[in-house]
Amino acid sequence: MNSKKAKAFISNNLKILSLSIFIGLFACAISIFAFSSPGSNQPPNGGPTFWLLNSTNMYYQGGSVGIGTTGPGAPLNIVSNDSWAGFEMDSYQPSGKYNGIIQMSARGTSVSPLATQSGDLLSFWRMNGHSGSGQVVGAQISAYAANNFTTSSSPSGLIFATTPAGNISTVERMRIDQSGNVGIGTTAPGQKLSVAGTIESTSGGIKFPDGNTLSGISYAQLEANGQTFTADAWTPINWVGSSINSGITVSGTNITFTQAGIYRITTMYRTSGYDVWTATRLYGDGSVRGTSSGYGDGVAMPSVVDFFANVANPAATYQIQVGRLSVGVSIASPGTIAGQTPYAVVGTIEKIK
Repeated sequence: MNSKKAKAFISNNLKILSLSIFIGLFACAISIFAFSSPGSNQPPNGGPTFWLLNSTNMYYQGGSVGIGTTGPGAPLNIVSNDSWAGFEMDSYQPSGKYNGIIQMSARGTSVSPLATQSGDLLSFWRMNGHSGSGQVVGAQISAYAANNFTTSSSPSGLIFATTPAGNISTVERMRIDQSGNVGIGTTAPGQKLSVAGTIESTSGGIKFPDGNTLSGISYAQLEANGQTFTADAWTPINWVGSSINSGITVSGTNITFTQAGIYRITTMYRTSGYDVWTATRLYGDGSVRGTSSGYGDGVAMPSVVDFFANVANPAATYQIQVGRLSVGVSIASPGTIAGQTPYAVVGTIEKIK
């Protein structure tokens, strides 16, 4: 290469190098301008504070961030006029990691935080609508401190609230307390489920720990119109009047049920002026389903017999039977004492499970 070409080659490369240095310095200047604290480079008319850098972190000092709005009403305000306004978090990570939102509430300041106290609101999620004039609250889920927080105890609860018609303020509907008890219509649930109001089951019913399901309430109030019992054997009560809720059919001495289950049976008797023990049982489907006895003095105190009976086959026909007992005679074998003639007055049958 001759000297003239060499000089031209060196000159061109120096120009390229100079241009590269200039572009780099210009980019640095832009970066410094964009991520520096306000100063001589602050925009006119008191513009917003700039984003700041702290090592590899970037943060915003003393203002709010608006996405889709020039007037954010919160530290982060997202507004959309033609699609849904929200945010999305996608996470791809090894097993055991998680993706979520953490909110923390404390007393004091970020420099000197103080312990959360009983009754403090930990966080809330409010879902608003618009009245045409401004935002109005629709529903809210709140988390609260159930007691003072310590390094070893942080009891808390959740409150679910909605707004009734004709109001613009929420009303608590349900809460889960620190013990895991759920209250509907009550702020102080005492059991795993406490309800202040009517519970409706449109299907399925209520299942008990022993596996039985209560799918309806069966209740009957019966009247025997003073039927007397003079025989020493078991005699069925002839019911002449009844007031039935549902699930029980009474026709004279015969009783049928629509559901299997445990029934509570109560009968009341009076006597003809003498002390008497009166035995009562529910008999049907070829066996005794429940029995008991009661004592009455024949004057002021009637004989009341209360017992539980297991109706295993609701398709069978049952009878409430009565027998008179003398002292020392078992319920299985009614005996007699001269002159003692109990007569039935009323009875009730109630399905309990």
